[in-house]
Amino acid sequence: MAETFSFAEGPARFVTGGATASVTYVRNVQGTLSVGYYTYRPPFSTVRKYIETGRDATVTIGQVYSQKDIGAMFDGATAGGVHMQLVHVAAGVTGSIWFYSGVIDSHAINGADNDVMQRTIVGRFQTWSET
Repeated sequence: MAETFSFAEGPARFVTGGATASVTYVRNVQGTLSVGYYTYRPPFSTVRKYIETGRDATVTIGQVYSQKDIGAMFDGATAGGVHMQLVHVAAGVTGSIWFYSGVIDSHAINGADNDVMQRTIVGRFQTWSET
C-alpha cells in the first residue's frame, strides 16, 4: 500500500545525532510512503490476517535554498541517522510530517544565471509521523 504526496513549498529541518540544519525554503517536494504486509489465513478461518513487515518512505526535494549546511549534513550522515521535518504552508493551512531513521541518497547542486544556487535532495526513511 503506497500513499503519494506532494506540496509546492515550505520550510524543512534535517537532524542527525551531531548536527541540525534548518532550511527556510524548499520547493517541488514529492514522496511515496509504502507499507509492506505479509498476509496469511489461519487454519479454520475465512478471514485473512495482515502483519506489517516494514515501512519505507522515499522523498525528493526538487529545490532547496540553503547555505552549506545541507552539504555538510550529506557528507556527515551515517546510515539510519537522518531525520527530516517538512512543513507545508498554504492559504492558512499548516501541517508537517516527520521522517525518521533515514539516509540522504543523493545531493545535487544546480546553478542558473541570475538565480541563487539550488540543491536537490533524495532520501529514504524507515518511518514517519504527521502532525
